[in-house]
Amino acid sequence: MLNTHLDNIYAMPGQSYSRLARHLGLAANSTPKEIIAAIRHAVKAKPIAPEYCFSALVKENIWLDNKLDLSRFPVPLLHAKDGGRYFGTYGFHVIQSPDGKWNSWRIDRLITLERACYCNPTYWPDPRNVATRREIDTMGNGFWCATGSRRHSGHAAGGRR
Repeated sequence: MLNTHLDNIYAMPGQSYSRLARHLGLAANSTPKEIIAAIRHAVKAKPIAPEYCFSALVKENIWLDNKLDLSRFPVPLLHAKDGGRYFGTYGFHVIQSPDGKWNSWRIDRLITLERACYCNPTYWPDPRNVATRREIDTMGNGFWCATGSRRHSGHAAGGRR
């Protein structure tokens, strides 16, 4: 049998696909065939309408214009040489272009640079990362960071650009 990097994950032998299976709500020991079947079923399923929430704890922290200050978020600096304070490494980001023509759902590490500026550590030459640096307060583009969301959302964000 061909031995790939997914065949022997440290501390999880025999569970090469457990993370993907868990994203889909399957058992950790699901087989690749079961995972593919779940994905095919989801693709053909009727879309679930969004649930709109007009009042909740998450709505209490909306900072706009000059009130926006990324340094107010509890973002750790893990190592002196890691490049900066990483923001939202366990959530996913929804970023909208300044002209509103496209949205990007992605799981990315962002580094806070200034009060209202972040940087995406980009891997060049990737044309999908054209908007590497955004001035959130002056460009008027949307930025959302979701943490604690449903596991399927993170899976969708990780697979879309």
